[in-house]
Amino acid sequence: MADITAARSAQTGVGARGGMRRWLPALPGVLYVVTFVVGFMMVNTPNDDESNKTWVDYFADRGHQIQVLVSGFLLVIAGMLLLTFLTRLHGRVYAARRSEDRDPLPLVAAAAAGGLVATGGIIAATVPGAMIFGNLHVPGADILRLTSDMSFPLIAVGGGFAVAVAIAIITRAAQRSGYFGRALSIFSYVAVAAAVASFMFFPIAVVLIWVLVVSVVLARRPALA
Repeated sequence: MADITAARSAQTGVGARGGMRRWLPALPGVLYVVTFVVGFMMVNTPNDDESNKTWVDYFADRGHQIQVLVSGFLLVIAGMLLLTFLTRLHGRVYAARRSEDRDPLPLVAAAAAGGLVATGGIIAATVPGAMIFGNLHVPGADILRLTSDMSFPLIAVGGGFAVAVAIAIITRAAQRSGYFGRALSIFSYVAVAAAVASFMFFPIAVVLIWVLVVSVVLARRPALA
C-alpha cells in the first residue's frame, strides 16, 4: 500500500513538473505584457503645452525621478522579453523546416523591435538617472520635453513597425504550416495593422492581447515535427 501511495505521489510530482514546463514558453510573452504596461503607464509626465515651470518642478521631485527611472528599467526588460517571445515563436513555427529554409527576417525584426523598446526606456531614464546617481541639476524644460518625446516614437513607431514585420512574416509561415488556425491568423493580421498604427497609442492594446493569446498557444501547442 505504501509503495502504491509513493508511486502515485511520484507520478503527481512528475505531472506537476511537466505542466509547469509546458507553460514555460508562455512566460516571456506574459512578462513582456506586464513589464511593458507597468513601465509605460507608471509615468505621467506633463503635456508638451504645459509651462516650463511645470516640467522643471515635475523632474525636480525625487519621487518622480525614481518613478521615471524605474519605468525606463522596466521598458528595457520588456524589450528583452519581446525579443525572447518572438524568437521562441519563430523557432516553433519554423521547427519543421531545415535551417537553410528558415526565414531570418522575423528574427532581425524581433531584434529591432526589442532594441527600440529598450532604447526608448533608456532615453526616458537618462535624465532622472543622471540626477539621482550623478551631479546633474534639473535641465531646461526643452531638454525634458525632448527626452520625453523621443521615447514614445522609438517604442511605438520604430518598435511598432518592427513588430508588425515580425508578426506578418511569422503568421504567413504559421498559416501555411498549420501552426496557426484561420481565426488566429486573421487576428494576427489585425495585430499587424495595430502595430503599424501604434503611434496612435490605443492600437498598442491589440498587440499586447495578441502576445497573450499566442503565449497560450505556445504553451499548449508543441512545435511541428
